[in-house]
Amino acid sequence: MHIWMVQGNFDHLIISRLQLKTAGSGSGLRGCRIAGILAMRISEAEREVTNAELVIEIELQICHPTEDADPEMIQNETFDLVGSGVDSETERLIILDMENMKRAMPPGVTYACCIYRVPPTMREVNEASYTPRVVSIGPFHHGRDEYESMENQKMRYLNDFVERTQKSLKDIVNIAHSWEVRARRCYSQSVEPSSAKFVLMLLKDGVFIVEHMLRIRRKVTITHEDFLVMKPWLSTDVGHDLILLENQLPFFVIHGLYALLPPDQSGTLPSTSTTLENLINLIRECFSNYYDPKTTISSARPKHLLDLIYYFQIPKEPPKWDEKNSGTDEVKLPKYSATRLHQAGVKFQVSESKCLLDIKFRKEDGALEMPLIRIEDSSESFLRNLVAFEQCHFPHCELYMAYYILLLDKLVNTCGDVDVLEKDGVIENLLGDNETLSTTINKLGAHITLWKGSYYFASICNDLDAYCSVPRHEWMATCRREYCSTPWRILSIIAATILLILTMIQTINSIVAFFV
Repeated sequence: MHIWMVQGNFDHLIISRLQLKTAGSGSGLRGCRIAGILAMRISEAEREVTNAELVIEIELQICHPTEDADPEMIQNETFDLVGSGVDSETERLIILDMENMKRAMPPGVTYACCIYRVPPTMREVNEASYTPRVVSIGPFHHGRDEYESMENQKMRYLNDFVERTQKSLKDIVNIAHSWEVRARRCYSQSVEPSSAKFVLMLLKDGVFIVEHMLRIRRKVTITHEDFLVMKPWLSTDVGHDLILLENQLPFFVIHGLYALLPPDQSGTLPSTSTTLENLINLIRECFSNYYDPKTTISSARPKHLLDLIYYFQIPKEPPKWDEKNSGTDEVKLPKYSATRLHQAGVKFQVSESKCLLDIKFRKEDGALEMPLIRIEDSSESFLRNLVAFEQCHFPHCELYMAYYILLLDKLVNTCGDVDVLEKDGVIENLLGDNETLSTTINKLGAHITLWKGSYYFASICNDLDAYCSVPRHEWMATCRREYCSTPWRILSIIAATILLILTMIQTINSIVAFFV
């Protein structure tokens, strides 16, 4: 058994060979473990590779021999790890490459991480749903040519913001610089290595978000230069971009910049409200389509804008455990689509809630209450980014949005299912034909991983299946559809019933008269 020791600089290698006797007895070797220790010391002052010392020590630990191994082979076993020799230039390049790789290595994911790249499998289904249209926020899409025109608008907003705060630009830059380390930890991948560029990006993007929302809600004076507000289509695209997962900025940056504004410039609520509450109320007004008035905002501690929208949608109380799901890891979904449920007597009704997850089923009358599902140009992107954020940030928690999408996918299989839901007012289709909407909904569930412990809708699904298993409900539903669907049919049924009763009375009277 041998140990090779290599010591010295790279120009003159001093090789010492130490030979050890194999310990143990027997005729074979059961196994061995090889541990290598590589130590490189490079002068930080000059970083001269020729002065580096390389120490390679290979230790072979001999275990109990087995009967199959050849003792002679073991005794003569040698390991030549030095090889035929490598020139100094090659060694220098290898070390430089290793140093560059070490410097470029991204930091490990921490608890503070909350802004992610969309998983490739999800992005491939519909890349446009995750890509900004007109403006980049944060580092993931920063510097791309298609968003260059919006950088000038960011600088204009920054100038207006500095004037409004009545602070110097230097003070604001110093404040933004103090956020750098914390902000970098929020991203799942390494971002702009330059400190100056990263801080400038935080400042410009954060101010853009604050100033744009103030203009949307008319909290500041609007001029002819505010084309983002004056052109509805452009304002809609900006709103779309602000809730993309890859287009987020840490919320503490937005909050910190908003807090620099004096009260008369920030459109605040009464003085009893905190700066955070004022900011969240401003966001709520700008994204009112996604906000449920019943939601309590005082407890919100968002990580970014998309996280706040997600907070508006999820229930504030944990779901109740359904005993029917005890002992099983299966995710419960309804067995039937909307058409089949309708045939079984289930009535779809629209609730006033704006929380998509606020779905209830009343067993006494078979009514399934659902919030209005308005499908328009940005709806798919909104749902996809909520699901992507949930999949990345809450992988082992109750996946509310993923469960909702799979439930919706189960209810809508064909355009006929869309017809049923649209007729009952549950779905408002602004995309076009129902076939397109059906295809869109079916694709939403692609590549969604649902934790087997998810059971938020399990109770509703169990109740739906139980209701559909009762034949009486389907018979009554068939009678209502076939004979009571219009007033004329109802009148016809009533007239026929009266005629039948009169006929029976006449027949009975005739029989009685005959025997009397």
